[in-house]
Amino acid sequence: MVFGFFRKGGGEEEAVSRYADVVVVSLRKSAYYADSRDALLKTVGAAIEDSPTGRVVIEMSGVKQFTSGPLGALVVSARKAAEKGGRLVLAASVSGFVGKVLSTATETAANPSYPNVRAALSALSTEAASAFDRAQ
Repeated sequence: MVFGFFRKGGGEEEAVSRYADVVVVSLRKSAYYADSRDALLKTVGAAIEDSPTGRVVIEMSGVKQFTSGPLGALVVSARKAAEKGGRLVLAASVSGFVGKVLSTATETAANPSYPNVRAALSALSTEAASAFDRAQ
């Protein structure tokens, strides 16, 4: 099953799609500053709740700047996903630094960063990766 919708976040929209049991949040702004923290926390939190497994991919291919406020929102969200038995991972991250902070803050050895959405989905769920392939 694939669906898509938009959620307001910090004045612009994030695209949210679901592929089988994994939700993908595509960050659409080029820069995320401290004022984006609360909206990002709300959007990603809702994505975790929408995913039956708590697995979420944050797609960051268009993001050029990502400050500590939104980074903190991702750390809180990664912990929330883990509490649900799921996982939050990054696709096409702005830098390896964001992934390193996530893995350190969530105390996981699992790689939280993947080169693209397909690779991230494949690492989380073969069913989600297949649904993504069918949608392309």
